[in-house]
Amino acid sequence: MTTTKRTSFPGTVTMRVTAAAIKGGCPIVFSSNPGQAKSATLSNWLSAWGHHLEVVSGGNREPSDFLGLPVETADGCTGYAALGWAMRLINAGKSGKGPGLFLDELNHASEDTMKAMHRVLEEKWVGDTPLPANTAIIAAINPPSVATGAVELPAAVANRMLHLEWVSDFDSWANGLVAGFTDMPVPAIDELAPGGDVASRVFWSTQVASFLRQVPSMRDATPEDVSACSGPWPSLRSWTKTVDVLAHLHPDDADAIAATVKGLVGDAAHRQFREFLRTNRLLDPRTALANPASVDWARIEPDVVWALGQSVLALSQDDTTGATWTKALNLALTGSQAGFPDKTWTFARKLLTDIPEGRKIPAAVRDEFADRLAEIGLLRRAA
Repeated sequence: MTTTKRTSFPGTVTMRVTAAAIKGGCPIVFSSNPGQAKSATLSNWLSAWGHHLEVVSGGNREPSDFLGLPVETADGCTGYAALGWAMRLINAGKSGKGPGLFLDELNHASEDTMKAMHRVLEEKWVGDTPLPANTAIIAAINPPSVATGAVELPAAVANRMLHLEWVSDFDSWANGLVAGFTDMPVPAIDELAPGGDVASRVFWSTQVASFLRQVPSMRDATPEDVSACSGPWPSLRSWTKTVDVLAHLHPDDADAIAATVKGLVGDAAHRQFREFLRTNRLLDPRTALANPASVDWARIEPDVVWALGQSVLALSQDDTTGATWTKALNLALTGSQAGFPDKTWTFARKLLTDIPEGRKIPAAVRDEFADRLAEIGLLRRAA
């Protein structure tokens, strides 16, 4: 039985990647020449997705606009006063709306102001004030070559964001010009980014981790050129964000997947990662759990075993009933009985030291791993 791949998706690639980044908590920065309707279009999208948007322009802001002014707190310490735009986002979250921060003309901000933004972009803290965890952060920049006063983004800012080139949709603009920009139809955010479940995150996290185990040069490839540092490049942080976003995209949405990877780790890393996905077929953990005999333990490579083990552990931890834990133990038992105890012990040990409430180690598992259980002091517990 073959599975037909989906080939049609709602909205544009930019829409889908933006929706996935918002759901994955990853800040986005759009670049284009001035006058391309970035701000108006993005405001319309965020409004359609139920967000209250606060616009903060980098060109006329100071570090205190992202930290707050120093004040004496009730306990006599020095803290930072809450900022109006941050409090409005917090209140929007309390009212049930999605908070949205739009950093316009980001690369017009001073170096000190950009440093003050670091914690806002990475942790969503404004001074001493935490923003809601679901706050969407979107920025817009114009290339320094066409914008007076604009600068290249510092590496520390650039590496915290998903970079997308803004491509104007003339038909949408023309329709908006005639019918009004505020009433333009926008697909629902969950239609654009339908993923986000544990299985999706497990899939992409094991793919990325396995790739970086095989290609260590892509773990941290900070460019030496200052201009290149202002765009996407590989780091452990940007790879983590890659997983955060990919987990929310449809697995067949190749264009959006490519735009996401390019926008977070750059073209070179994307090409290598794409080739890895094409040539390296990691095992589907759900298939292995359902049918342990399907795993060819004699041929499976150590990296594939590691990825399989991490996947079944994650699925097991997410299942509060303990049923997946039992299936994972059976998978380990099958591999060990097939003559490969060293391969299966890599994840069996973690399963056996984290037993769900109400579950017991099966006798067959206890007998198979008796020596190893004794070595780590768990034989009494298993008995």
